[in-house]
Amino acid sequence: MTQPRPQLTEIANTPAMAELLDIRISINMAEKTIILVTDVAVKYTTFRLEKPTRLVVEMRPAKSRIPSSPIIMDDDLVDKISVYEFRKADAVRLEIKLKSDARHAVMSRDNGVEIKLIPMEEKKDPAELARRLMEAEAEVARLTSENEELKALLARQNEKLREKKER
Repeated sequence: MTQPRPQLTEIANTPAMAELLDIRISINMAEKTIILVTDVAVKYTTFRLEKPTRLVVEMRPAKSRIPSSPIIMDDDLVDKISVYEFRKADAVRLEIKLKSDARHAVMSRDNGVEIKLIPMEEKKDPAELARRLMEAEAEVARLTSENEELKALLARQNEKLREKKER
């Protein structure tokens, strides 16, 4: 399988060096938005890496003010975001480790880059759905039986209590 070619943005009047100032994250049910805030417009390249699946955004020429420790996400789509600075190459690389497959859109902003991640629809395997339905029906039957046993136990306890009160 061939890797897709990295996409390079062309921004007119790009300065000699951009500085990554902040990473802002917005999460909702439909998509995740990650905004890389820079002091000026910046050129970037995007590509995907596999095993583990990562979306990479590399900005050049750039340097970073962000600490290199990863940002751990409590999310069903994104596992963590790591920032790497390559000083000799004047580049900053952001790696977004994905927990599941997603489409992405990357756009330039006046001061930075906006990354949108849209989860792929899960494929509904009929055999898996049937298995889960059968398990759910079995659990309902078990709970119904347990409920009936508890009702009978409660009725016996109430009967004993009535007999004690009558004595």
